Amino acid sequence: MVDRCDKLVAAILFKASSHRDNPAYFRCEEQIELQAMIAGEGKVALDAVLPAVVAVAGAGQFHIAFAEAARANTELQGAMSRLAAEG
Repeated sequence: MVDRCDKLVAAILFKASSHRDNPAYFRCEEQIELQAMIAGEGKVALDAVLPAVVAVAGAGQFHIAFAEAARANTELQGAMSRLAAEG
């Protein structure tokens, strides 16, 4: 799941980056897919471990989506490092 989240967050970051200072409405298909994954995993459990990933899935403006995607990217890199160390 972390790998798929990482790809989705990277796509959101890319799409929102050109408008990162814009408060206009923003939603993309990757956010919708990420929300569906979160719903399947359980939002409460994921919010405790990857809160920025949950936040980017629900962001509705360019500047918020960009900021949360940047945080989520860092968060996911840490999670992948921990998984690699455990594995």
